[in-house]
Amino acid sequence: MSFAKDSTEVYISAEQLDAEVTKMADKINKDYAGQEIVLICVLKGSFMFFADLTRKLDIDLRTHFITASSYGSGTVSSGKVTSTINSLKKEYVEGKNVIIVEDIVDTGHTYHKLMDGINDLEPKSLKFATLLFKPARLEREVNLDYMCFEIEDKFIVGYGLDYNDRYRQLPYIGIMK
Repeated sequence: MSFAKDSTEVYISAEQLDAEVTKMADKINKDYAGQEIVLICVLKGSFMFFADLTRKLDIDLRTHFITASSYGSGTVSSGKVTSTINSLKKEYVEGKNVIIVEDIVDTGHTYHKLMDGINDLEPKSLKFATLLFKPARLEREVNLDYMCFEIEDKFIVGYGLDYNDRYRQLPYIGIMK
């Protein structure tokens, strides 16, 4: 047994993740049938979710990657968001259907930083997809177009989410023991 598995208990299983990501992909496929979309992956936490989601999409898409974080090395959002959104060229987004793909929305601060930053690049449409939503921590209103799970106010790891850059490799979402 690995260190990561020994230190966590399963909160959302790999099977549950696969089923919900499939449902989200089906909805995006339906919503954008016959259209091109741009998916923006918010690293690092959403990389597994993003990879699984894009493999399930059968529409014309382009991918881009940025980083954003409000956690630093702690377990509670600092409220201060750092991101590389300025690395996106306007030509990647302008006049295009864009979906931001994020691992978790809790306070809403990162959501607003990303939505405002991408809106400045003048997309045709802008939507937000998240694997997890933690409403108990919400400090700012959000409009989530695509969401897999609404979760309790627990610090979770796995399936790309980390604690101090550990536990990302878990095939499930876990709670620290």
